[in-house]
Amino acid sequence: MNDDIYGHLLSGLPDGLTVEAVSLGRSWTAARLSDGSVGMAAHFAGNAKGDISKLAGKPVRDAAALIMSADDEAAGAGLAVANACYNSVSRVEALNCGVSYETLCTDGMDLRGVRVGVIGRMRRTAEKLRGAEEVFVFELDARDGELPASEEPRLLPECGVVIATGTALMNHTLPDILAWAPGAQVVLLGPSVPLCPGIPGISRLSGFVLTDRDGFWRWNAEAGGSPMAFCRPYLLK
Repeated sequence: MNDDIYGHLLSGLPDGLTVEAVSLGRSWTAARLSDGSVGMAAHFAGNAKGDISKLAGKPVRDAAALIMSADDEAAGAGLAVANACYNSVSRVEALNCGVSYETLCTDGMDLRGVRVGVIGRMRRTAEKLRGAEEVFVFELDARDGELPASEEPRLLPECGVVIATGTALMNHTLPDILAWAPGAQVVLLGPSVPLCPGIPGISRLSGFVLTDRDGFWRWNAEAGGSPMAFCRPYLLK
């Protein structure tokens, strides 16, 4: 499954484009390509700054292959490069997959009588799952109302819907999630998600496309936090 997921992502990237620059922000890694497109992925500290500094001029497929790195910082850079290709306004509008901020990943989904697993602290998402029979929220450092991530193998098989952030691609936990929830609709959600149809095992991709690429690039170099002011949401299902 691991090879299927990452092989699918890499095989869909175009020839002829190269990486112009990669910028490591406090919250996001940003990648700009030779055609001006910009992609982002969550930034986690690692030991990959030397490798990332060498990405300029590389073909996008070679640079995006860093997504398979064991270093989260490097994997984020690879995913940002891939997202610069997949998450462009012209591309997603051709797929006719716009969605509102209010529904995002649950648009048109009937959750009555369904147990839902939410992997990661996505409080706003969990609040919008009204009607579900039960909602499990898993987190490494579980707080009140949350479950430790160690409970995922036990409880995910009971879930009809599983929602995980795009960081599951970066930390390579997605294959385990799919194995633990073989009968579930699995949804990837958030700014790190590549809007790439046909990822094996994934039912829905709920991601964001940068509509103000230059504004985001400047903001990311100086600030941290949510990039939503520079984005529009899209949903592939």
